[in-house]
Amino acid sequence: MAKQGILRTQSVRRFALASTRGTDSMAASIGRTNPDFVETISSLPPPLRLAPVEALSPFEVYMPRSGISWRLRAGVTSIGRSLNNDIVLTEPSVSRHHARITVDKGMIYLEDTGSVNGVYRQGKRIRTGQLSVDAGFKLGRVEMVLRRAIDRTRMKEPSAWLIDA
Repeated sequence: MAKQGILRTQSVRRFALASTRGTDSMAASIGRTNPDFVETISSLPPPLRLAPVEALSPFEVYMPRSGISWRLRAGVTSIGRSLNNDIVLTEPSVSRHHARITVDKGMIYLEDTGSVNGVYRQGKRIRTGQLSVDAGFKLGRVEMVLRRAIDRTRMKEPSAWLIDA
């Protein structure tokens, strides 16, 4: 079975995928490109967007039906069906870019970004409004709750999530 690793060719300064077979070694391949063993990667995937720890707010959005929660970042967190949102929901009643939650100096604001099925707080459709801790709201048919984030670093056992597929 062939082992695979990443080889950085110094001459062209790009990444290549190197495969070693039998007695050949990665060290023998460094500095020269062997077309039998090296396949150039044309494009690398974009880096993950991870928020620095200091950029996280002390709040999270929780979905009671599924038990899933998302930690909000300080500033703006986008919610919708599109993959370029911070929180991605697959529910058909949620628009591609449904809403935004802004955390600014301890105040939390919820804003509808032009969704078809709306944003509801206390049963009334809103365009923008302030949220308080433990306040419930709906995006389309998805019920969510804003709450203080749980400090998972103090948990004794790691939590496991079982999500129906």
